[in-house]
Amino acid sequence: MIAVAVGVVAWRPWDRGAGPVDHAAARGASSAPPPTSAATRPQWPADDTQASVHALPGIDPEALPELPTKLSGWELAQDTTIMVRLYDGKTPGLVSNFPSPSNHCGVLRFLVVWRTTRPATVRAQFVNPFDGSALDNSPIAEGSSGWMSLTGCGQPSWLDLGDEQSMVDVSVRYQVWSFV
Repeated sequence: MIAVAVGVVAWRPWDRGAGPVDHAAARGASSAPPPTSAATRPQWPADDTQASVHALPGIDPEALPELPTKLSGWELAQDTTIMVRLYDGKTPGLVSNFPSPSNHCGVLRFLVVWRTTRPATVRAQFVNPFDGSALDNSPIAEGSSGWMSLTGCGQPSWLDLGDEQSMVDVSVRYQVWSFV
């Protein structure tokens, strides 16, 4: 009898700078994860007026929804990858120069996928783009990876839920869609 051990390493464009992700090690599993097809991945909400935040306990990019290439009624204006560093567990990490408008926030839609670069639990939510304060009724989710859908009225943020001495990097890819 021959035994074969298989590990899966993925490298996606939005993983730049973070290195490959070993899915089995990230989940503490001893074997490769089952394949994920586009049909079993989560889907983006069809309702573009409701903000949503989702989080997962692991850092498997294949468990996140794929960012679309088309959205009915919307035109892709920007597709960006960035790293957000979380320092102290008290200050939310924000995307630098996030394109939230000061008015007419309904003319933009943001789709965001994110993951920590090492196993760590963070709180994801939307904040006021001008002062970083939490938005009223903002959905909140906690995990090591996830996705968000929001209008131009807010900005995504992450907060490290570890100890004050920890530092966590969050790999973020976001799309900006303009209403047509």
